[in-house]
Amino acid sequence: MHTRRLAAFVRSARHVLSLPLALACAAAHAAAPAPQAVWGKQFAYVVQEDLKEAKDYIVRVNVATGAVEQRFDAVENGMPYVAANTPLQRMYFIEESLDRLVELDIRTGVVQRYVVGGDPHGIAVSPDGSRVYIAQYADDTLAIFDTANLAAGPMRTVPVGDRPFGVAVHPAGTVVYVTNPGSHSVSAIDVRVDPPVPVHTSLANDNHGTPNPLGIALSMDGGAAFVALSNASAIAVLNTTALLPVYVDDVPSFSTPIGVASNPNQALAYAAAKGGNVVQYLNYAVWPILSPYAPAVAGTEPYGIAVDRTGSRVLTLGIGTPAAPNNGRMSVFEASTGQLQWSLRLGFNRAMFGDFVIEEIDLPLLVDGFEE
Repeated sequence: MHTRRLAAFVRSARHVLSLPLALACAAAHAAAPAPQAVWGKQFAYVVQEDLKEAKDYIVRVNVATGAVEQRFDAVENGMPYVAANTPLQRMYFIEESLDRLVELDIRTGVVQRYVVGGDPHGIAVSPDGSRVYIAQYADDTLAIFDTANLAAGPMRTVPVGDRPFGVAVHPAGTVVYVTNPGSHSVSAIDVRVDPPVPVHTSLANDNHGTPNPLGIALSMDGGAAFVALSNASAIAVLNTTALLPVYVDDVPSFSTPIGVASNPNQALAYAAAKGGNVVQYLNYAVWPILSPYAPAVAGTEPYGIAVDRTGSRVLTLGIGTPAAPNNGRMSVFEASTGQLQWSLRLGFNRAMFGDFVIEEIDLPLLVDGFEE
């Protein structure tokens, strides 16, 4: 589809000879074997329902084994959005109904809550862990927070499109991308300048007038963005080599893609297709982009999706159904082959949108200013 537009783009992109976007570089990376996983350090932090106590807990789940290794008595309200901060060893959750940001220190278990306002939705963290970016759905803005002083409120708010939802950060930390389902666009914000000036790319075209973009993820080199178009059942591909993202083409997707994630070490991206009950693999080392696997997660309605930091496992969170609450599960697949590794019951409607996987790293634990 859109072959004329794609051909014109390839001819005009002098820095790309055979593949659109910055995918030629990604293809070279893809030929190398993926690094070995360091099992025992990759953990998912998700919300799980305790049937006996009729309460929800944040739980720490070992990505290698599926074992729940720790739980935190911290869930007061639904937490539909999440982001991981590996450099600071923090997890962030959005309590949308209360306009609050929840910060969990995974080393100490301390939980703090901050009022953020604006009907917060998608959240992302800068690569160095110093900034948190939150899409303020009601205010049509992106709020930028200093992780060292969250209580002070946003350092700045940047106007974006209508009803911002998903947030992704360039691997270099230079540009933040926001999906705007209300205006069917993506906004790009260069956070190296102050004040940032957003630029916008419409995703509406002759094939889909109201695509409703939700999830967004960047390729491992940052040269491409993959956007889930939930109304169009497609994944839009954008060239992000310049500040203004350029719409390239669509990849046909299974019904109602929501979350999108990218592998940090291989030229693979993944989409959680809620309506199709599958996890769609996207191999972008070649053009046209291939979908080599689409493992089924029957009845779970996959919503959120993340990749561990080793690039070895893909994890999905399913909403499930009220009639079958066991279908609200976390399902984990091998990142290269699509083989199911394990699954864990979370409960109906406990799925979250965002990056819920963190690499736990060895840091000295400071107590009253002294290293313990």
